[in-house]
Amino acid sequence: MKIGLFDHVEHGGRPLATLFDERIAFATAADDAGIYCLHVAEHHATPLNMVPVPGVYLGAVARATRRMRLAATGGSKWA
Repeated sequence: MKIGLFDHVEHGGRPLATLFDERIAFATAADDAGIYCLHVAEHHATPLNMVPVPGVYLGAVARATRRMRLAATGGSKWA
């Protein structure tokens, strides 16, 4: 069975640098645990998802992971 994760990078009241560092550490731990894929919500720069450009964010995640597949998923009513 392949297990995947779906992540909203919600604001959480922390500095953005801290938030992104925590999420990249989360993705690294998931990759180390053998999680198959990580999908990130595409609610660009909203309180629900603070990632302004999912592709750039996923590039940073890809740099920190080895095997896990990555994708941006969803849409936005503002698009």
